[in-house]
Amino acid sequence: MGGQAFNAQYPEAKFPRMSPAIYAKMKDRLRLVVETMYENVAVPHEAPEKVDHGDVDFLVHRPRRELTHDDIKNTIGARYSIPANPTSHFAIPCDLFDTDDPDCYVQVDIHVCKDEDELQRVHVLHSYGDFGIIVGWLASSVGLSLGTSGLKLANPVPTQPPNTQLYLTITISDALGFFGLSLDRWNQGFSTQVEVFDWVATSHYFNPAKLARTDSLNGTRKRAKDTRSMFQNFLDFTLERSMSEIEIHGAVRPVHLRQDVVKQALQAFGKDELYEVLNRIGDIKLKIKQVFSGTLVTQWTGVQGTPVRWIMDEVQRRLEQSLPTQLSIPDGLGSDGCNSIDPTLLTISSWQVAISDMTLDQVQELVVHVKEELDQQGKLSFDFRAAKKRKAEKKALLESQSQAI
Repeated sequence: MGGQAFNAQYPEAKFPRMSPAIYAKMKDRLRLVVETMYENVAVPHEAPEKVDHGDVDFLVHRPRRELTHDDIKNTIGARYSIPANPTSHFAIPCDLFDTDDPDCYVQVDIHVCKDEDELQRVHVLHSYGDFGIIVGWLASSVGLSLGTSGLKLANPVPTQPPNTQLYLTITISDALGFFGLSLDRWNQGFSTQVEVFDWVATSHYFNPAKLARTDSLNGTRKRAKDTRSMFQNFLDFTLERSMSEIEIHGAVRPVHLRQDVVKQALQAFGKDELYEVLNRIGDIKLKIKQVFSGTLVTQWTGVQGTPVRWIMDEVQRRLEQSLPTQLSIPDGLGSDGCNSIDPTLLTISSWQVAISDMTLDQVQELVVHVKEELDQQGKLSFDFRAAKKRKAEKKALLESQSQAI
């Protein structure tokens, strides 16, 4: 809502709601100025049937020259500003209001996008009122998540740890296309909210009964609908559509199972192999935590402290030698344009693969056997005093060398 960003710092500033006529004049006037600073400039389309406006939003990319926040502030003629990343706020004096009050302003928000894909995503999902919330809710009903960062799986992949967010695409036309929603129709525009709802309802994943039922169970969405009238209208639309289908057909349409849609999405965007590898590695690491930990080694052998690490290292070494089998992971699998996955999450050793195929009893038997052999060889005795002395001598040597330099 216009002016809220400035309430705390500049309480004297007033930000009247803009009529559609004033909004259009301010948008057109400012766009010409913003385009002198950025090559790519977009303004989200207004919500259908909106009677007034609180601010003017610009999405920008590729500055024509090096710009500071003050450069932007001075160029657009702002009196006050609040710098932020990625969206900065500006208060611009407005002479279009029917008032003599000199403290009347229009809030202008400029969102700097990191690339063309982000500008397109934000432009589409922030246009036509609550469209982004509506289509995001449609995605969540089938196990996916659609937002200004792209389309991803709603549930992170358990890669132990951390969990991994797996993106399917960062191209908004491809994301909408998966739901059967053509960006060509979006480009034609919408004059009413019902036109937006009818378009969303053409998606093959639109299930009014499921959406209506989900709404009754979702507290987060309840908070959203309490403050978003267009979203509330969409919920009413889904309920009416569901009741109408029951009256006409005597039943609701079949429900798309989340796991089925997730599988379809992974295949459609070519992420099924990456998904399988991440899950396989996550399962292996979880299994290792369950059957091969320092606590278990101590419990099985009675050994404590540093020798526990020695036993575990020797177990790993022997498994590496006896079962040199590694999980085959294609090069570049985790860097595909929309994912940049930490290489450590796609790295697995042959000993880890081997131990994941063993039972708890088999691991215990191997650990005890290794401990007994190391004990017989005298490799588990640890002279803490000698080790401490060696550490002190090494530190003194390094200090003397440093002083000599």
